[in-house]
Amino acid sequence: MAAAKSERNGAIESYTWDAASPISRIDIRKSRKNTVAYIYTSVDESDLENLHAMRDAFRAKGWANSSDMRDGKSVLRVTGLQNPDELIDLVRNGPFKQAVPTQASIVSKDKPKPFMEQVRTHSLRASGIIYSIGNAFYIASGIARKKQAAQIGTGVAFSVGDVMVAIFGGKDDERQFKSLLTKLTHHLNKNGISIPKDSAISAEISTKGESLSERTYDLIHEHINKIKALAEVVGGFLYFKAGKDQGNRWKQATAVIFTTGFGSSLFIKEKKPDPEKLAQAGPLEKAWAWVQERPLRAAGYSGLSNTLFTTIGALEERKTELAKPPGIRTDHYKYDLGASASMLVANNLYALSNKSTGGAITSDGLINDLYGLVAQVLNREPEDKREAAIRATVDFLGERIEIKDTRKQIETRLREQMAHEAHDNPWFKARTLHETGVTDIAQRQNTLSRAKADGNWAHYVTQPETAGIAQTPGHAIV
Repeated sequence: MAAAKSERNGAIESYTWDAASPISRIDIRKSRKNTVAYIYTSVDESDLENLHAMRDAFRAKGWANSSDMRDGKSVLRVTGLQNPDELIDLVRNGPFKQAVPTQASIVSKDKPKPFMEQVRTHSLRASGIIYSIGNAFYIASGIARKKQAAQIGTGVAFSVGDVMVAIFGGKDDERQFKSLLTKLTHHLNKNGISIPKDSAISAEISTKGESLSERTYDLIHEHINKIKALAEVVGGFLYFKAGKDQGNRWKQATAVIFTTGFGSSLFIKEKKPDPEKLAQAGPLEKAWAWVQERPLRAAGYSGLSNTLFTTIGALEERKTELAKPPGIRTDHYKYDLGASASMLVANNLYALSNKSTGGAITSDGLINDLYGLVAQVLNREPEDKREAAIRATVDFLGERIEIKDTRKQIETRLREQMAHEAHDNPWFKARTLHETGVTDIAQRQNTLSRAKADGNWAHYVTQPETAGIAQTPGHAIV
């Protein structure tokens, strides 16, 4: 069987069996970093031990797995695949003895995004490109003005940040997803909530096998706006000096303003506003919440002073030049007008962008995965600690710009996901059944599994023992 292929635009390789098959379907989403499978089953209570044997087989392969919900149906989410064919072969040769599946590619049904949302999605990279055009005008202006060092230095300093924004500032849901999960893991650990190394969330954030270039790209993508802000601060000092050298007070004024604006964006924490708190807030609190929602507003809108004051300064220079005899006139002001026009567009685009690179995750599938992965962690917490763990998780996710859901929506979805996994998902029941030592079904099904097993299955996993392992009270294993 040829290896399943999926495109980064949301295509999924789907393997389906007839309705009577215990494993009815497997969807495989292959991305740049990770391949994830979603396994659907229609088994009843009498087949739970066979499901448990399959979970053990996946774990023996080094694949993290967790019970999950997808499109309203129970699935087992398997993370860390290298070759999807290996999973299909394992399922076919397992205790259920599945036939050859039908294979097809499908495209995810993410909702179409409104126009302005699409603009915001690409605003950061677009701003970097247009900023770079403006920087070229700055450098050309410095060269034309008898190689004025401060003016040239301004353009070069700005270019360091803007070229990197153009290269690394693109929308990338996969990187945002991993970054969010990494931050969430740190937050949960700080609150005493442990993340098992064999959990699906640990598999998602693992950097094992990543090249140095991939890790470097991740690092720059994560902090690109901080790099941009630092470059703007350096450029601002040089621009102030350029204005002083040219006797242009307008350049000095705008240098102070945008340096302050970009510098402040380094320290303002991006935070999604809470609608309930905002409804009771005063004018100043609402203004601060507006800034925190997108700290780059402080940077981009302060940069608009550059457009205004540079234009005024250029027009004043033009007036002075036109008063001179034709033979000694210069047109250096034209470079400044070109720069200010470019910055007008770029600063507005930058103000639309999020400090957390990429803003909201646009893939509905990844958002659904997020809730499933988090529910797995929370369901493992002891009952007496679970509510505190849920609150800590909602507190964190409620402020994250990557998720559009409100705090209420986040809590509701988390609780629904946890309840579904604990009470309705047969993959979860299979795990719980075996771990708690319910010997009636477990022993009967273990005997049936051994009767069905042949040499092929034995290559994959040793059949689980039926002696029950006492589960810690209050724990749920997913």
